[in-house]
Amino acid sequence: ERGSQQVVIVTLSEQADWQVATLGAQAKLSCSNMLFRIQDVKKRVQGKMAVDLVPVDPGWKERLVAEEEAQLQVLLAGSNLEEAIFCGIRCLAQESTPAEVDRAEGWPSMDVLSHIQDNFPDIFAEMVEEDDMQQLLAESVLFKVSEDSQRVVCRISSSPLEESVCRLLASSRTGENQENQKPSQSWEVLMDELPKVLGSRDATLDKQLLQSAASFSEEDGMVTLRKPLPVMAYSSRLSVTSVSSSPERPARS
Repeated sequence: ERGSQQVVIVTLSEQADWQVATLGAQAKLSCSNMLFRIQDVKKRVQGKMAVDLVPVDPGWKERLVAEEEAQLQVLLAGSNLEEAIFCGIRCLAQESTPAEVDRAEGWPSMDVLSHIQDNFPDIFAEMVEEDDMQQLLAESVLFKVSEDSQRVVCRISSSPLEESVCRLLASSRTGENQENQKPSQSWEVLMDELPKVLGSRDATLDKQLLQSAASFSEEDGMVTLRKPLPVMAYSSRLSVTSVSSSPERPARS
């Protein structure tokens, strides 16, 4: 513990690609089915790198299984299904009133699946007729599903892919008064830059997945960051804003 904050410290092996450990990025450990955020990356004894992880979920200590060797996976993008579920929930939230969103304890699974079927038929087809959310998201740290599989809850307020694009936008600031700039970039440039961070991507699918995101707005083909992406964010409440918008790279600990 550090003050009132609880932190998990992971020491990376010499072979680990620690450069993917972006501050604020979502991450998970292979020894737990829990979501963390990367708080800090620093050198420790004998030149090894250590990553400080802050748990997103309460009650994490009871579910963390200590292992001498585990994998730290930095979530720079969710799976296509996970990103499509985020997109579906964002759209459902935008169709609801703020009061309804505040009261919502998850979103109807069938409504989310219906959105995927209508808007992402290829992803829906890959689900192999499996419509049980518990089974579909058994390994996901991004969502929590009710015991009867009728409702799905976001554990975090924005998807890994959305946050990766936000970081790209934030890095596009140039010149003076960078703090006061609202970074913007064209979809074409963003889709060219994203594979440099995430590897080979389907640009058309990524754009479709991101167009409902509340973190940025789109006008005349330009994408503008609405507000700075916080380095640390603990809220699991889905942000709702009306808008006109997987690969994981493992690092062995």
